Amino acid sequence: MLCLAHKIPDRLVADGGATANAIDYSLNHWAALTRHLLDGAVPVDNNHLERQIKPWAYLRDVLERLPTHLNSRIDDLLPHRWQPLQTPD
Repeated sequence: MLCLAHKIPDRLVADGGATANAIDYSLNHWAALTRHLLDGAVPVDNNHLERQIKPWAYLRDVLERLPTHLNSRIDDLLPHRWQPLQTPD
């Protein structure tokens, strides 16, 4: 199997940039990212699991917001209009 770590010379991209972070992530998670190549039963992505988790995240968030949410803005909590709360950075 080709190992990407041996194909990218150091310092071709600026440290701390988005590209460098993406490359670092890929290299640090290389075994997990390529596991599906060794085992055909492992899915290439986890979209199926993400679709199963999303309704629970939505429900938990709505139930936490209901006690303090304005009745006049209850439509904001409907599934097609719902947005997760923005957390301050």
